[in-house]
Amino acid sequence: MANTKDVTLSSIYSDLNRFGQNQEYEKALKAANKILQQRSDELKAFHCKIVCLIQLSRFQDALKAIVKEPKLSLDLVFEKAYCQYRLNQPQEALKTLDLVLTLSLKLKELKAQILYRLERFVSLINILMPTVIALIDLTMYEECFDVYRDIIKNSNDDYEEERETNLSAVIANMCHDDPFVDTRWSSEYNMLSRLHAVRKAVGAELANSENNIEVLTAVEWKQAAGIVEVLGPLADATKEISGDSYPTSSMVIPILHCLKSHLNVFITSKKDGVMFARSLDKALKSRFSFYDSDPIFCPSMLCDPRFRGVLIDDMVAVNTLAIEVKKLSDKSSLEPNNRDVPQLREHTYELSYNSACQLVGRGQYGEAERKLKATEKLCRDSIEEEDEGDIEDELGIIKVQLAYCLHMQGREKEAQLIYTAALKQKPDDIGLVAIASNNIIAINRDQNVFDSKKKIKSATLEGLEHKLTSRQRKNIAVNHCLLALYTNQADQCQQLCVRLIQQYPDMGAEATLIRAVQLAKDGKSRDAAVVLDKFAAQNPEHQMKMRLAAVQLLLSEGDRKESCRILQNLSEATFKPGIVSALVTLYLADGNSDAASKVLKDAVDWYRKNKVSTGDLSTMWRQAADFHLRSGEPAVAAKSLEELLRINPGDKKTLAQLVLAYAQIDPAKAQILSKQLPPLDLSQTIDVEALELSNWMMKSKVAKKAAAKVEPSPGSKPGTPGDELIQKKKSKRKRKGKLPKNCDLNSTPDPERWLPRHERTGYRRKKDRRNKDIGKGTQGTTTGTSDQFDITKMPSQQTKPSPNPNSPVPDVSGPRQQQRKIQQKKKKKSGKW
Repeated sequence: MANTKDVTLSSIYSDLNRFGQNQEYEKALKAANKILQQRSDELKAFHCKIVCLIQLSRFQDALKAIVKEPKLSLDLVFEKAYCQYRLNQPQEALKTLDLVLTLSLKLKELKAQILYRLERFVSLINILMPTVIALIDLTMYEECFDVYRDIIKNSNDDYEEERETNLSAVIANMCHDDPFVDTRWSSEYNMLSRLHAVRKAVGAELANSENNIEVLTAVEWKQAAGIVEVLGPLADATKEISGDSYPTSSMVIPILHCLKSHLNVFITSKKDGVMFARSLDKALKSRFSFYDSDPIFCPSMLCDPRFRGVLIDDMVAVNTLAIEVKKLSDKSSLEPNNRDVPQLREHTYELSYNSACQLVGRGQYGEAERKLKATEKLCRDSIEEEDEGDIEDELGIIKVQLAYCLHMQGREKEAQLIYTAALKQKPDDIGLVAIASNNIIAINRDQNVFDSKKKIKSATLEGLEHKLTSRQRKNIAVNHCLLALYTNQADQCQQLCVRLIQQYPDMGAEATLIRAVQLAKDGKSRDAAVVLDKFAAQNPEHQMKMRLAAVQLLLSEGDRKESCRILQNLSEATFKPGIVSALVTLYLADGNSDAASKVLKDAVDWYRKNKVSTGDLSTMWRQAADFHLRSGEPAVAAKSLEELLRINPGDKKTLAQLVLAYAQIDPAKAQILSKQLPPLDLSQTIDVEALELSNWMMKSKVAKKAAAKVEPSPGSKPGTPGDELIQKKKSKRKRKGKLPKNCDLNSTPDPERWLPRHERTGYRRKKDRRNKDIGKGTQGTTTGTSDQFDITKMPSQQTKPSPNPNSPVPDVSGPRQQQRKIQQKKKKKSGKW
């Protein structure tokens, strides 16, 4: 009997093997189930069953079978994790793989794909655990990148091109410059500082949680506090050099110098987090080993007066360092700390496309455009034997990316045509449709809102969270809020903004600004200013942007007083040149010159005390000095002028103004400074008396006449000096009017010469118009009656001589100048019966 079962199992296994080789997975599944019915503990048959379910895309059934039979599935870690990954459970799949101590090649590949889906390009996990902190390499290893690089190095099979394609996709995402994501130092600092600020609430919540989450100990909280203290200056340095404060190449060495000094002080203090600080110091040394002798950064610092005196006081040291820098620049430049990136080929259109995506991430849109056009040609050549529809489907993502490059270069019309053409192909990829639709919405802005309403439905479909990255989903959510704003859907706009903050807390600033604009459009500018001010109080990193937006809204309402109050409460940002200028302008508009003077005075004192420079401040110093000189405050003006001289020592105009200012408060110092002014060089050939006699304020002709001494006549009266310069206005001789050529002075002119022809006495109408009035008029009227109303037949009026010859004679107007008398309207009678 046993032999019969063995023979049956052997034949079924034979069928199972044949079905598997022929890729007949339905029949293979039935064969595996037959084996398991006879022997439920057959590991090989159970494994074949799971593989068949996976090949049939029945991932849920495969996962249930694995969970149901834990003993048979001990070695099926890959199959379980793969099913979880395909069921859009990447976190669970990663946990499954983390249970394996030593990963095989296929497990590494699956883990890399899961990390890519989770966007774990930069890993900051377990930062609060003290056992891991000591082992962390603060170069912030990129997990997904490292896994793929290790796979490529240690594999040799037929899937090399696929692995290179995946690695190039990882690099493209790492290179992408995301405007909404902070840099690693600032984001880590913001996360930990906020977490530490609410540590009591977090501890209480974790203690009351039903999920049995381990509460952080007091030692771990101290470690977190130490890390926050270490990362604070790094976050400040990131903000300083990020572009908000006019970054220059001369700032690199001073910033790194300050960071190293801060770390050295912290390490010697032996506070919590010393291990973290040491690792960070080591990482900085490895990344910027030659920063103090770089041929670009070092000369830039030496040429910048802001930092030359701060770091290097000895001019001999400056010259020595300059010589050394020249030697280094002749030998080699600063060696960048590049990661060990494998040289990837571009012989397939997938690799070429990912290479173009790297260029897009770096902002090199022109280069990316050329690369994508070459990729499109390479793709057509690679699949030219396919149907035209399949070719267009494969080219869809390349064309949309090309349109994005054109879009970012400002060629919106060309981009919109490509987006529209891609959507007309009706691609099956909902992610591609969502991206193209979203970009068309961005081009439309507040125009063509009906088309945008249709497109936003395609960009917000369910299931896109598994197709798009978090950055793409954020952009779509923001555009959804803006579309509601453009279409004046106030309630929907507010709801979408609240949802945006809940889903993506780092987008709170954008959502708050959109909410404020919507309130302002509804005529609630003050409510909008309150919303902005509240958000600024809760998020100091966005204080400047929010407060300035609130000021703009208040000024639109004419509330200058409240605007000044907000600008005065920006802490150190109040002394920025732009803020100072706005405050002075607003105070002067209200007629409060004392407050304007105080603002400038405080700004001058703050900059002199803190030695902080945010770009060229010469304009601010100049305006402050002129303002205080006009307002009679020479002491304050002298401080501004001294700062101007420090920036530009050779400015003689500023030196002269400083002498004038000190002449009013400290004559002795003014005398000393005046010696630095250039001497007045007068030529020996100049006649001083002639210069005094010449009046340069008058015209040249008058001055020449005044130069000639004219003796007054004996009978003339003595006048004031300069009377001889006063010229009488010459009277111009009137010219006689010209008479016409045929004018006869002896004949009397025709009295009717100025009248129109039809009003003259001898005027005769044309024949067809002579009898036009015959037969017209009311019945019984005579021609005499109509003549008295004909203006052409009225007798000429003769004026009677006035008895008083001195009385004015009234003007007799011609027939066209006579005005018709306005006939008064008759009063209506009361409507009585």
